Amino acid sequence: MTGKDLIEAGIEPSERFSEYLDYAHRLRLAGVDKASALKQTLALARKTERGDKEKNAVYFDNEIME
Repeated sequence: MTGKDLIEAGIEPSERFSEYLDYAHRLRLAGVDKASALKQTLALARKTERGDKEKNAVYFDNEIME
């Protein structure tokens, strides 16, 4: 699993990119096939990025202002 694989799967380079690459690598070492490892890593990246956005968002009357 390479960084190029993650980028082609839709993960943008960011400060967390090395964490995602490490996660994908550990999945492969555990015997997970490449396609499944990419799907799981993409799901982790989306969940993490969404959580980061929500943590940094400002709420006004139940609306998120970014």
